[in-house]
Amino acid sequence: DLPFVLWDERLSTVAAERTLIEMDFSRRKRAGKIDSAAAAFILQGVLDRLQSLHASARTEPDPPSAV
Repeated sequence: DLPFVLWDERLSTVAAERTLIEMDFSRRKRAGKIDSAAAAFILQGVLDRLQSLHASARTEPDPPSAV
């Protein structure tokens, strides 16, 4: 079974652009890297969320069984 997760990626391009600016990429270099950087932000966010869900599933107590 694979988990199904909805993900809002609307701000990924903004985050990627800010990061590339902080890394002092020129406007031309940013234009060539923005899509792959945004995709990396999306992927990392999804992986972090899945890890968090997996960790919380392991720490939750089992529900009481019906008698």
